[in-house]
Formats: sequence, C-alpha cells, structure tokens
Amino acid sequence: MHTVFTTARNKPIRPRSLNQVKYTQAIEAKDILFAIGPAGHRETYLAMAMAMAPCQRRHPESHTHPSRCRSGRGTGISPRRPN
Repeated sequence: MHTVFTTARNKPIRPRSLNQVKYTQAIEAKDILFAIGPAGHRETYLAMAMAMAPCQRRHPESHTHPSRCRSGRGTGISPRRPN
C-alpha cells in the first residue's frame, strides 16, 4: 500500500485495508467526495493526510482560499493577515 503522507516524525500514514485504498483512490479521482461510515474508521484522518500532502511537497497552489467569489460579492471568509 502506498504512503499518503509522512508526519514530522517520519511516520508514514497509509491506508490499512482494501476499502481504505479504494477511498484514497476516490479522493484522488474526484473533486468532491462524501464519506460515511462508523466512527473510528479513519475517514477524516486519511482525508486530512491527503489534503496536507501537497503542502508537504511544497505545492501551496493546490490549497487556495479566495476572499471573493466570481460574482464579486464577498464570501464572508477572508484570509487572516499576519500581525
């Protein structure tokens, strides 16, 4: 099974079962994915690890945070400015 993310302590995060492998492949293939399942089956853990992987590879453009939508109206969410 492939490693999804490596932590700061070099611990690999990877799917543990065939269904988790299918889940990670679906995340890679789809723009939006809803995952349902019993608590404790690593749905959120794997999704967050996959979301952090581009940041670890120094690809910040894959995580954008627009402050305005196409219509020109504010979304109500704007990036935090450093002090």
